[in-house]
Order: sequence, then C-alpha cells, then structure tokens
Amino acid sequence: MLPGRWSAVLSLLTPRRYSDPEHLLRVAPKIYGGRIAVDPALMAHVAEHVKAPNSKGYLYQQLAFCGWTSLRWLPRLRQPTLILAGTRDPLVHVANAKLMHRLTPHSRLQLLDDGHLFLLTSTNAVTRLVERCLRDDDPLAESGYAGAPPCATSGCAD
Repeated sequence: MLPGRWSAVLSLLTPRRYSDPEHLLRVAPKIYGGRIAVDPALMAHVAEHVKAPNSKGYLYQQLAFCGWTSLRWLPRLRQPTLILAGTRDPLVHVANAKLMHRLTPHSRLQLLDDGHLFLLTSTNAVTRLVERCLRDDDPLAESGYAGAPPCATSGCAD
C-alpha cells in the first residue's frame, strides 16, 4: 500500500483516539481529512459511537497495515467489483484505489471528494453509488465470462 501523509499514518500507532474523545476530536481532521477537516463538528457524532478496540486486534491491524497485500490476487477476481476511495484521504493514498482498479478485472472505480471516513460523512453519495452499481447490468453478461471488459472508471461524486 502506498501510504498517505506520514503524519496521519503515524497517528495510528496509538489507539488513544478510541479512549479519549477530546483527543479524537483534536486529531480527527489530520487523520481522516475530507469533510471532517473542513467541518470537525462532523466528528462529534461519530465520536459518540466510537468504542476502543481489543488491544490484540489493534496490534494485528497495525501489523497488517505494515506488510500484507492482496495485489497478487486481484487479477483473479471474476465478480463485478466496486472500488470506492476518498480523494482527500490522508491515510490511504488514492493511487491505491487506482492500482486496485487496474489490477481487478470487471471493476468500477468511484472516487469521492472526501476523506478516510467517507462512508460516514458522504453517506448519501455512497448509497447512490452502491445502488447504481447493484442496478447496473452485470458487466460479465454482454461479452461472456472470460473476455468481459472492466467497467469504466468514473469521476468524482459528491
């Protein structure tokens, strides 16, 4: 994975944001970016529902972040795949989603003008994108299973 801004990534080394709501509200704009960076009050609602992770699970997540990759398996995926990414995500560079799209047959890339928590801060836009993907014809149906072209890359959605 190509990381985003190192200052944001290094903030993940401690799970303090899960146990200290005030700390979360201070660091959220830097860590999550997007709409939260513009309007930090958006994080207040999310902070009410945040629960501290299991310490062992958090450690495993950090280790996976440092070294695990699925890139070699992506070309083997045969099902239609929707890839969503935020263009203003300080943690995960948008180049990762673009690479996943290039490597995954039958994939569609949708970029949102938001940050890491776009599922929470751009819920309506994400819902429309997922519904559109589910309603669209199966991209594998037209030209047969093996030779079907991947879906076109789309631009930004709000």
